[in-house]
Amino acid sequence: MEAQIRTRVLALALAILLVTLAGACSSTSQATTPPASKPSTSTTTNDMPPSVSVAGGSGTVKVVYFHMHVRCGACVYVETRVRYNIDTYFKNETDSGKLTFEVFDLGDKQNAAIANKYKAVGSQLFINVVKGGVDNIKHIEDVWMPKYLNDQEAFDKLIQNLIQQSLKKVQ
Repeated sequence: MEAQIRTRVLALALAILLVTLAGACSSTSQATTPPASKPSTSTTTNDMPPSVSVAGGSGTVKVVYFHMHVRCGACVYVETRVRYNIDTYFKNETDSGKLTFEVFDLGDKQNAAIANKYKAVGSQLFINVVKGGVDNIKHIEDVWMPKYLNDQEAFDKLIQNLIQQSLKKVQ
């Protein structure tokens, strides 16, 4: 009896989590300050140098964002704020190739292999610390929480901290 109750509670919690995550793309919530730059319109964007090991370094950090072909305000906001933070606070790292930012449209069949590698199924943000040729992919789910979607300063701090922590792993 206790196991059945526990299973039902777990199933309910999982259902709530899935609805919350799925609702992120249908959410109209957005930070009160407009995004700092326009989101990409191309299906695949990689304005940064390719992610290769840099002389004297021991790895790279890839920030990878996947989105659906039709995008909501929250999806555009996440991409825009991540791009803003990388361009503003990590220019040296992107210029050296130590850090890259890539954006992929899941509606484009050309992106199927990379989506499969990251196991991306919707609008999702990942940080991949590549060290010694080995991928260490981390799914960044917190960016969809209202705490971050509705507070630009908190969102920016989260992204900056995650990138700084990741860069420390490849120095």
